[in-house]
Amino acid sequence: DTIKWVRERVELEFDAENVLLGGFGTVQDISARKQAEERITWLASFPELNPSPVIEVDLAGHVHYLNPAAKRLLPDLETTGQRHPWLADLESVGQQFQANYAMVLTHEMALGDAIYQQTLFYVPNTQRVRIYSLDITARKRAEEQLRLLSTASPVPRFARAIPGRLQSRRVRLIPVPDSPGTRPESKPAR
Repeated sequence: DTIKWVRERVELEFDAENVLLGGFGTVQDISARKQAEERITWLASFPELNPSPVIEVDLAGHVHYLNPAAKRLLPDLETTGQRHPWLADLESVGQQFQANYAMVLTHEMALGDAIYQQTLFYVPNTQRVRIYSLDITARKRAEEQLRLLSTASPVPRFARAIPGRLQSRRVRLIPVPDSPGTRPESKPAR
């Protein structure tokens, strides 16, 4: 059930009164080329369908590619170029790539109320940087909440008692004034 793609070419010869005198033709198998085109189309769909921003810029800040998610999030990136906060560190990143022969750098940056992890991949033969970004705002907020909880009160006994696992259980913290010999209690939520 293999599908073959072919290219046909026919040359016909007619006399002065439009009567067919003869012709010849060629048939060429172009299946390999069609399969390569389909693969390229499939591979190109990855950044296009990615729900996170994917961008390619040169070291001067000229934008060469924005996927649809990047166009929605950063509609003015193409016009502002390197002046845009998204590309603020591009010059120093380019120097790091060229000086250290690094190929991949990762850092975090804030844009408005959101925090993004940017993974920058240097493509030496084009001297361009591909920036793959991920919104990590929820994770960073959760980390901050955990940090605040860990410094505000001791870890409940039920969490310490299970090595390697933290069971999900709702607790209600009851504030107790600090005094010698007292600790906050945790009781199951009702």
